[in-house]
Amino acid sequence: MDKIKTVVLTEEKPMDKGKVNNWIDKVFKDESIKLLRSKGFFNFKNDDYRYEFQGVRKSFHSKADRKWDEKDDRKSTVVFIGEELDGERLKKEFNECI
Repeated sequence: MDKIKTVVLTEEKPMDKGKVNNWIDKVFKDESIKLLRSKGFFNFKNDDYRYEFQGVRKSFHSKADRKWDEKDDRKSTVVFIGEELDGERLKKEFNECI
């Protein structure tokens, strides 16, 4: 059985930047999760910029990538690849960042 899983999280509503930052920090410090790769984009409340997020193992960075274009589908999407990923827990915590 393959131990590596992929969890994809998507949210249509704008997210709270402070809550997302706390959640990401918590995920990366969680010793029970063995992250291999992570990436995504965030749509934050009251912000015209799309924020890019990338991580390798326990190291990550994010930045304002560019301004959202009116043709863009403004949503937040995060992909985690790793071992010991609890998709339901990650989804619940992600949704709490709205």
